[in-house]
Amino acid sequence: MKRTAFLLAFGLLAAVFAPERGYAAAYKALDRFETVLDLVVAQALSEPKAADLAAAAIDGLLAKYPSEKAAAAKARTGDKAHLDRFGAVFDALAKEKAASPDELAETAIKAMLSHLGPHDYLIGAREYQDMKTQVRGEFGGLGVEVNVTDGVVTVVSPLDGTPAQRGGLLPRDIISAVDGRPTEGLSLSEVVGRMRGKVGSTVALTVLHEGATSPVEIKLVRETIKVGDATYKALGDIGYIRLSQFNERATDSVSAALDGLAAEIGSARLAGFILDLRNNPGGLLDQAVAVADLFLDTGEIAAIHGRDSVDTQRFDAARGEKAGGKPVVVLISAGTASAAEIVAGALRDHRRAKVMGVRSFGKGSVQTIFLLDDGADGALRLTTSEYFTPSGKRVEGAGIEPDIAVDPAVPADLSRLGDETADAALGAAMAHLSGRPVATSTEVAAVSPSAAVVSAPPFDQAVLGKRVALVLGNSAYRHTPALPNPGNDAADVARSLEGLGFAVTLALDLTKQDMDRAFATFARTVQDADAALFYYAGHAMQFDNVNYMMPIDAALEDEASLPYEMARLDDILADMNRSRGVRIAVLDACRNNPLEAKLKQSMARTRGGTVTRGLAPIRRSEGFLVAFATQAGFVAEDGAGRNSPFTAALLDQIETPGLEVGLLFRRVTGAVRTATGGNQSPELLVSLDGEFYFRP
Repeated sequence: MKRTAFLLAFGLLAAVFAPERGYAAAYKALDRFETVLDLVVAQALSEPKAADLAAAAIDGLLAKYPSEKAAAAKARTGDKAHLDRFGAVFDALAKEKAASPDELAETAIKAMLSHLGPHDYLIGAREYQDMKTQVRGEFGGLGVEVNVTDGVVTVVSPLDGTPAQRGGLLPRDIISAVDGRPTEGLSLSEVVGRMRGKVGSTVALTVLHEGATSPVEIKLVRETIKVGDATYKALGDIGYIRLSQFNERATDSVSAALDGLAAEIGSARLAGFILDLRNNPGGLLDQAVAVADLFLDTGEIAAIHGRDSVDTQRFDAARGEKAGGKPVVVLISAGTASAAEIVAGALRDHRRAKVMGVRSFGKGSVQTIFLLDDGADGALRLTTSEYFTPSGKRVEGAGIEPDIAVDPAVPADLSRLGDETADAALGAAMAHLSGRPVATSTEVAAVSPSAAVVSAPPFDQAVLGKRVALVLGNSAYRHTPALPNPGNDAADVARSLEGLGFAVTLALDLTKQDMDRAFATFARTVQDADAALFYYAGHAMQFDNVNYMMPIDAALEDEASLPYEMARLDDILADMNRSRGVRIAVLDACRNNPLEAKLKQSMARTRGGTVTRGLAPIRRSEGFLVAFATQAGFVAEDGAGRNSPFTAALLDQIETPGLEVGLLFRRVTGAVRTATGGNQSPELLVSLDGEFYFRP
């Protein structure tokens, strides 16, 4: 129903308000409601139905403004469309002058958003300006990040040096009242609004500490809150960096801290860094990615999954890291959340850092701000996606588990956070970087920071002769012709590798999400391996000199879908570069891609990219061997038997004793040429700087 008809149908003209002014006010209020409704339906991660949202809005109106006529209107229009039912209730309440049209619309919107989750809410125009101020690093209030779940207000973390921290607020505290007024049922924006006020004024919070049986009252004086940049100091030969929030200056300040510590301590003497993210409630996603990139040379930092597969974003590290490869410890606590969890999870999954402390908060959803009337009417904060660590771990509700549990993760006096004489968790991190034993979670509280007992091995401790392999086979394609043999090929290769001492991960018929997760897990595994092997059988292609492997759920309607639906071969090879040992990639890829014609037609209509049958040249470092089943632009036969000609030849040679790997694949090449009558000629790229034998 059109909005004008929507209004006229329920007599929202002179019957309720002054003719012109009343109509305009009612129209604007209902237009605002429907705009928000449409936006939520189109953007919210949970994919809510319009009818359910309208029902929640109606219930919210009737709960706040009880009315027999409005309830009757709801019952009378039970078989009508959702906007008709909402309009009937709105009309009845407006005629009774229960509230102004704007107040009715706002109540309905808030009730509708409460149906979604704790992070979705309406932001008033003034609140929106306050929020922009906070992102810039300065705002008024108490200095505490809170969360609302099922109507309960929970502290995520107090910020460093703020009234909240000095007053004793702790992560996971429950705030049941503000100035004696209960918080139950309030939205997050309403709770924040009550805690903020005039600088210098006092506010009383009723707080239930975690594990306590009765609440306490904490009185705090509001201040102008300035979220500081990263701070740093030298602790002997260890660089300590404290970051309390990810505002727009986070990356620059951490980068400056790394430079300052390297200059103060000296690069040669510098033993490593401690990145302290305890009680860091998060902040800007782009800053989290950029901070993590300072410590990573390659690989995925985080993956953001929206409601549709095309909404997936992958954030990768750029080449080169600011930390110079020095060992890193990341300290986390129960108050480490959101953007801070992205950094901790990325560095842990890539084995770039040891994460120490206790499980983090577990806030892994991403909210998008949608302006209403360019901000003049406030904004809408909607959960539109959630993020996963490089290993595919979901953070929302789960948090980041530390590699080394240190409890308590923060000192009892939060003002001593980062004080090496009173902060036991910091002392444990220092001990770890110095090669001394690290205290267990039950021992930390009882020992001084300088003494400790070990609970984890040193960084980069290699296991002599460790061999790892990731073996993938895709056969059951959903949108392209199925292939009979890749599953058999992968299973048989995995069986042979296991017999040759490899720790093998075998996965068959993978979706895009499955492949991303498999790659992320393998990236962590290869770092301390003496030999790392990746095998793939299935469809593959290249576009604009980028190599792609095809998951079974790829549809590829046009070129724009390529980065979202296909798995990049170059990514897994880049991850393998982190291995210090021999790296081998074996690609039994069917290279006459069945979607080639469709993609070429699409590209002819757009920017005219290039798509070919063959994989592009591999950019590889020393210590790599890449074996293609065929040359670029040629078909790799699937074979009439159980295995393809290429994999059959590989299986025939791989267990031969004393056969060096380069010579082995040259024998495979000859066997394939013979088996296919010269129609298929494998391609071998070798840059090994030593000899490797599958079976010595």
